Amino acid sequence: MNEAAYEIYYDYLKNNVIDPFYNKRIKALSLLKLTEVLKRKNPYLFKAKNIELSSDHADFQKSLT
Repeated sequence: MNEAAYEIYYDYLKNNVIDPFYNKRIKALSLLKLTEVLKRKNPYLFKAKNIELSSDHADFQKSLT
């Protein structure tokens, strides 16, 4: 394929795949409220994992990756 065909392909991906994907996520993040996030968390799970501080939770998440 030539350079022009790739350019058309990349423009299509940008306009119809990538931009809508990230715009949807950015919109969801802008509407997110801390109280809603905290309602979904299970405090008993934190206790079972011996997580008492937010830094403990971050360290635990880091160890999973």
